[in-house]
Order: sequence, then structure tokens, then C-alpha cells
Amino acid sequence: MAITSGADLSIIEGRLTAARAGYIDNLSAGAVAQAGVFTATRAGYLDNLSAGAAALQATAAAIPTTSINRIQSCTIQVVVGQSTGNTTITAVVLAKTIFVRGGNVAVWGAPRNADDDFNVSFTSSTNVQAVTGSAVANALIKVQGWVVEYK
Repeated sequence: MAITSGADLSIIEGRLTAARAGYIDNLSAGAVAQAGVFTATRAGYLDNLSAGAAALQATAAAIPTTSINRIQSCTIQVVVGQSTGNTTITAVVLAKTIFVRGGNVAVWGAPRNADDDFNVSFTSSTNVQAVTGSAVANALIKVQGWVVEYK
């Protein structure tokens, strides 16, 4: 509302109570009081918010969208009379690779627990080997799984 006459000023003065005048005084006093609290250290915190956000954005952009580089499925056969079986895979970085045993391990002509009696390992960056506790007698064991290489 624009003050255009003495009557308008009288309306404003009539509404301006002592409490309301105190609020107006505190607006100025509050700003002065807050100015003393805003130190160089606190100003530095505000500056770091901007620099920190930029650094965080750059870091987030460098994070791969997936942590897996490649997954290969494979089947390793241990045949009658052997205690090891090998299969060739595409070259991997061994320090970043694991073998995940699949749900399908086939055992033909062997006791039911024979499928638990083996270890799987990498003998090179291109070979996965299954080793049984002893030579397979009258059986064929197929170990299925995945070679998972991380980034």
C-alpha cells in the first residue's frame, strides 16, 4: 500500500503497536548480531560446500555403473580314471576373478556325495580346473558354473 496522504499514515500508525515496533527493531538488531557470528571460518565452510560438491560429482562420475567386467559360463568334465578336468576360458585377470559354482553338477555312475568331493581353481588366466579327492572310478563328473571377472 502506497502512502499518499496523512490519513494513510494515521492508519499505519494506528496499527503499529508497541509489540510490532519491537519486531521491526529486532530485524535490524538481529542482522547486526548475526553479522558477528558469521566468521571467516564459517564463510570457508560455505565455500567448501561448493568445492566439495564439485569434487563429489567428479568422483561419482568415475565410478563404473557396474562392477562386473565379464561373465563366462563353463562346464568342466572329470572323466573316468582321472582326478582333474580342465576347460579353456577367455583370458581374465586372475586377481579380479572368481568361479561361482552352478546349481547343476552332474554325476554319473558315482555315489551321491561324489559331486561334493572336488575343488575348482584357476591354473592360468585361460584355464579353470576341477580337482577331485581321488581318481574318478566308473563315473563322469560335470562341474558347471560361471567365471566372474570384476572391474
